[in-house]
Amino acid sequence: MDSPTSGFNLADDVTRYSYFNEMCGFTENEVIEIMDTLEFSKEEKKYLLPITREYYDGYKFSIDEVNHVYNSNMCLYLLSYYSLLKKIARNTN
Repeated sequence: MDSPTSGFNLADDVTRYSYFNEMCGFTENEVIEIMDTLEFSKEEKKYLLPITREYYDGYKFSIDEVNHVYNSNMCLYLLSYYSLLKKIARNTN
């Protein structure tokens, strides 16, 4: 491949487009849906949602997007741990 118009150099990073902003994370509504699926009470949601906002919200892949997305892996970890043990995992370091 010796031509500048062939090969991988023509790739486009679509993650910057507003249309794909929510591709790599959860919206707040999706986090709430997960809490509903796990049958968390209103009190539990009221307790957990600010924690997920503070620690796992804030990603924007498109500079033009208004909505932030939550880190999906960390949200799932937090919610599954809480679902089983009814407490937040602590960092032991």
